[in-house]
Formats: sequence, structure tokens, C-alpha cells
Amino acid sequence: MRVDDLGGMIFFTDPLDPHPHIHDVLALIRMADLHNIMHASNPSTGDALLSVLEKGLPLR
Repeated sequence: MRVDDLGGMIFFTDPLDPHPHIHDVLALIRMADLHNIMHASNPSTGDALLSVLEKGLPLR
């Protein structure tokens, strides 16, 4: 994971559907936690994260 310019991560999965790649999903979330990256896993937290990023990140 390259985290130099990463302000946040939004990654949705269906919590009611079994995932054959669940270990990959958990590894991605673990890496975000390890590098102190905000992440959202559902639409409510995704909206909140986008709001924070829109207010806090400078435009390029």
C-alpha cells in the first residue's frame, strides 16, 4: 500500500454475503489502521469521511 498522499479510504463490502477473499479485505483494513489512514466501510461513514476530506484537504 502506498500511503504518501492518501487522505482516506472508502471500501464497501456486503456484510451479509460471505467473501472468499475476506483475508485480503482484512489485510487492507489492517494496513489502513497501521498507517493511521481514515477508512470507511459503509455508506454512512463514507459520507462522513468525504465531508472531512472535502473540508480538510487543499485543492490541487
